[in-house]
Amino acid sequence: MALLFPQETMPTPLEANRSLAAYLTNPFMDFSLAFGSGFYKEIIFRFGVITLFLNIKKITQPIPKFPTIEKVSTIFIIILSALIYALSHYLLEYSDTFYMYTLIYRFFFGIIMYHIYTTCKLPVAVWTHVFYELWYFFLKWTFPHLLIR
Repeated sequence: MALLFPQETMPTPLEANRSLAAYLTNPFMDFSLAFGSGFYKEIIFRFGVITLFLNIKKITQPIPKFPTIEKVSTIFIIILSALIYALSHYLLEYSDTFYMYTLIYRFFFGIIMYHIYTTCKLPVAVWTHVFYELWYFFLKWTFPHLLIR
């Protein structure tokens, strides 16, 4: 229950991302971080992970294709890739502090980015992520008291 409703108030970006505090105070570093995360995360998670899962799905499909199995396996790939994307923000040494609402938010963001990747291809997914990050940093610079992440 403590994960769903932390005892403290909702964190500001600097409190939630203590390890990135130096980056989140410098506009040049914010700009670099937005481009880096947009490009690398989309290439790793959308292109790498989803392509890997889709190739595994092709290899393991039975010879006669069943539409129900096809839909279930696609939904499983979407959920698994979005969950891996969301959890990856908490695994490394300089990762974010875990809060359930950020996990849920990133999970749904991963599903949206999967849809963009499969319908519009990788470059659109990359630039969508970059512009999302740039928009976040723009709002942080202009209205720092309104943002939680």
